[in-house]
Amino acid sequence: RFLDTIGIASFSKDSECRFEHQFIDGNTDSLREAIGVEELYTDEGYALSNYISEAQARLGLMDVVGCSPKHYSYKYNMSKHFNSFWRLYLEEIVPSSKLFGGHQKSTKKQHHTGPSTSVKPALFQDTGAFRYDLFEGVSTVNDVITLSPFNDTFYLVGTNLSGAIIENIYNELTIYENATMFGTIQSFPKYAFSARQPIDVNSTYDLYSGHFGLQGIVDKLHELHQIHVEPQKMRIGSTGIIMDYIIENWPCSGSHATSGGGSSSGSHHSSHHPHFPGGVEDIKSKIPDRTEGSDIGLLVLSVLYFSAVCGFLSFRRKKRQRAERMAFENTEAELEPVTVAVFA
Repeated sequence: RFLDTIGIASFSKDSECRFEHQFIDGNTDSLREAIGVEELYTDEGYALSNYISEAQARLGLMDVVGCSPKHYSYKYNMSKHFNSFWRLYLEEIVPSSKLFGGHQKSTKKQHHTGPSTSVKPALFQDTGAFRYDLFEGVSTVNDVITLSPFNDTFYLVGTNLSGAIIENIYNELTIYENATMFGTIQSFPKYAFSARQPIDVNSTYDLYSGHFGLQGIVDKLHELHQIHVEPQKMRIGSTGIIMDYIIENWPCSGSHATSGGGSSSGSHHSSHHPHFPGGVEDIKSKIPDRTEGSDIGLLVLSVLYFSAVCGFLSFRRKKRQRAERMAFENTEAELEPVTVAVFA
């Protein structure tokens, strides 16, 4: 998980010394509720948000690539939930991607030198590749990068590997283990596996892998089957094939393409992710024209803002140190049972 740097910690001062913590989700609604204010707004924050929005638009991050038909979660067990993004990725996105695109016709054979079109493709990928949900409605470039920030580059591990070898590697690498993930008990393997059809031990395969976890597959091939391979880097990654899939399969209707989606998806966008109700054009229209003076002004505002934050944190630290010193000196005083602190 990322952005787990803000939270609330509480600990008891009895003999058991219990310690508990709760992270605050990285969205404005959660932060507002934790602080106890009706609105999170400052002039400096508004200026900084506009500056970020301008950069997003300039880089094309707010360009619409398609419209997701539903909310897909990267947290769901890939084998049991229809709304699991992992299930969509392994069963639809990868099999229809350019990665598997060279395996349409049976024309030639190779031996550990390049992809062959006479055999079936298969992919192992580390399950740490995705980091965010894809919400129903308009999907932007920024949404796809937030979901798949690493663009995990694919490698051709080896060619003409027997189905029995692939099955053996599969059994070694895709063991499901229960673990506390994302705040709940989840069952996820270390590696995910994708192929157009179930493994056929009588067929041969070209084996691919993402960069993350590649060495583990290479090691297993050598350990279990004494096969030495030299993986070849492909010119495609996970983020790229997700983007291609959305563009090709989820075109937006006329209203969605410019409005940012319907009302059903707007609530997700406002509370979970930096979507904007007015869509890309609305955001671009609200970005003021940049001048040298405005850049200097924003720089000054940013410096003042961070100086104020640093000053506040320094004040809090000194105040806490004084309180700890007084508590230490007054050891016979009755202490409160629970102390609550906000940490960052």
